[in-house]
Amino acid sequence: MSAIRPGLNAARYGEWLAEWGLIAYIVLLPLGHVSPWQIPTRILLIAAASGGLVAVFERGKISFPRSWIVGLFMLYAAISALSALFSTDVTLSGAAVSKVLLRSLVVFLLVACAPREPARWRRLGLALATSALALSVVSLGLAAADVRNPWGGLVGPLFDYNSLCMFLIPTLPFAFQAASQAAGRVGRVFWTLAATVITTVIFLSFSRIGWAAFAVLVVVLFLFDRPGRPRVALASLGGLALFVLLVPDLRQIAAVTDNTRFVVTGDLEPSASVMKQLRWKDLGTFNDRLQYAWKPALAIVREHPWLGGGYGPSTFERLTPSDQPRLPHEHDALLSVAVQSGVFAAAAYAALLVVCVARVGSRLRRRSPIAEPARASLIALLGAFVAEYVFHGLAEPTNNGRMGILFAALTGLAAALVTPAGSELVLRLGPRRPD
Repeated sequence: MSAIRPGLNAARYGEWLAEWGLIAYIVLLPLGHVSPWQIPTRILLIAAASGGLVAVFERGKISFPRSWIVGLFMLYAAISALSALFSTDVTLSGAAVSKVLLRSLVVFLLVACAPREPARWRRLGLALATSALALSVVSLGLAAADVRNPWGGLVGPLFDYNSLCMFLIPTLPFAFQAASQAAGRVGRVFWTLAATVITTVIFLSFSRIGWAAFAVLVVVLFLFDRPGRPRVALASLGGLALFVLLVPDLRQIAAVTDNTRFVVTGDLEPSASVMKQLRWKDLGTFNDRLQYAWKPALAIVREHPWLGGGYGPSTFERLTPSDQPRLPHEHDALLSVAVQSGVFAAAAYAALLVVCVARVGSRLRRRSPIAEPARASLIALLGAFVAEYVFHGLAEPTNNGRMGILFAALTGLAAALVTPAGSELVLRLGPRRPD
């Protein structure tokens, strides 16, 4: 050990700080905007980024996975950042870049460019599963306190009902991954029960689009994870049974917001006065999203086609005429990117989604053997991308806030896992140093 260079020790310490700072940050991601957790989570990410920089400069190189995923993510981030300079409100857009896009970029690089160790991907999966479980336990506490919206869904200081479901669906597969890789019976039972708790909260969210996305996730897991089918079935049926026991009134399943009355009143907090029973027409118009979200969003894209109206979640509301009835946001991930950063960013974002699904799916179908930790991570990723970021884009934007950061972690993990060993793009920062 005495022959190890001091610089190499610093590199290893930097990698340790980068990994564990990132893991702690991901575990606390749902709390990232809630006082007093804002400062600690920022410190964790700064520490992780600092550790990554120390490792890079001590080793004198940085290795990027040679993958379209990396190129498309960097292109999407670059155009989004550029859109802030041409924003209709540069101050607000610049603040959003620093709060969301910069953090997303740091998370992506920390995950994608980390040294290749199967145990590292398992720990990252455990962090995602732990984050989902902690959020679910808090949500069950809110349900016990009867903190619900007018149709019975969970609300609280962490997420609204749709966003709650959006965060849990792409992290749920990692609870199944944790169960499949647990060393003993106790660990397998614990994580199967954890998946059941997370599934229960997904149902309790009363996010109907989220329920459909959950069904898509179950189908993907059944297709690609045959040994794990009993766990998926148990968690799904157990979560559904607990939902039936805990829901105050099953008739609320068919209750939705009457968006016509909702947008006319201008009250952004739904109440019983703007509720209605779900009809077939509501399914065909996605509960009036077509009229009150997608048409206004397309109008903004026509006015600002190339670089959008500026990065940030407030762009849609700011650029929609105040006298025009509209929902609070675009209710679509792709339209959200187009509104904020223009059609080129939206094209890069759409291509990134397609490439992630295609490359992860192709890697799973390949006949060459895959180590179990990597295979479990790939299955979890495929379920997350298909269920959340392809189908569930009908609900909420995914390029804003914590969903954007979660998306960066998942795409970074995908880039690392689909790139063959030895296919990295290595950038030298100085004289070559021995590893």
